[in-house]
Amino acid sequence: MRLIKKCIVYVAFAALVATLGIACPEEACAQAPQHTAAGVEATSTGEAPLPRYRRDRTKVTLGDDSFPLPSPFMVLATQNPIEQEGTYVLPEAQTDRFMLKVVIGYPTPEEEKKIVRAHIDGSFGKVTPVTDLAHLSKAREWVKKVYVDERITQYITDLVWATRAPENYGLAELKPYISVGASPRAGISLAVAGRALAFIRRRGYVVPEDIRSLAEDVLRHRISLTYEAEADEVKTDTIIHEVLNKIAVP
Repeated sequence: MRLIKKCIVYVAFAALVATLGIACPEEACAQAPQHTAAGVEATSTGEAPLPRYRRDRTKVTLGDDSFPLPSPFMVLATQNPIEQEGTYVLPEAQTDRFMLKVVIGYPTPEEEKKIVRAHIDGSFGKVTPVTDLAHLSKAREWVKKVYVDERITQYITDLVWATRAPENYGLAELKPYISVGASPRAGISLAVAGRALAFIRRRGYVVPEDIRSLAEDVLRHRISLTYEAEADEVKTDTIIHEVLNKIAVP
């Protein structure tokens, strides 16, 4: 029976990866460390500059088997913010490999009413595709052509560095709250996500508002707080707001 269940899981997982190009480790913190490492192996912001340091990040592993990922592909992971006992917190090196951390709150009362009604009636609606992998691949190439001015690059660098050395940017009051600032991947992710957002907003160039709109989602999982911050109930989003309000917009 265990073997049959294992085969069913393998087939379903391989079909999901092959047809949708989506790897989705659900509630990643509830998995054992070795399983989490295998599930997020495909996450990366790009190849290493030197060939000998490049790793194959175009596959995901389940047990002893690896499944190739199509191009393009994406990795989504969920994490429950409560019930942390008995779970494994993802290491900073793993969370850093996710471009964005999007916080999803409760639905509005009207949305929740529709959810309940749909479950009662069994009327979940029909899912209609709006694009395919071929069009997504073309869009990705167009995103790479979106112009990023040198002033935007400097703005991104200042935002990231303000989380590492806040005292150099007139934010000395934040220094006791930050254990580790954002990594170099933060700057790369801000630039890449800024290009994508500009493309979605039908522009061929990035503006500061694109970067500001994405700053929380890009930075919140890349800033480690001190015990003092926890005692004073200071959150990473609070620090990001202070940085955004202080750094001059080009």
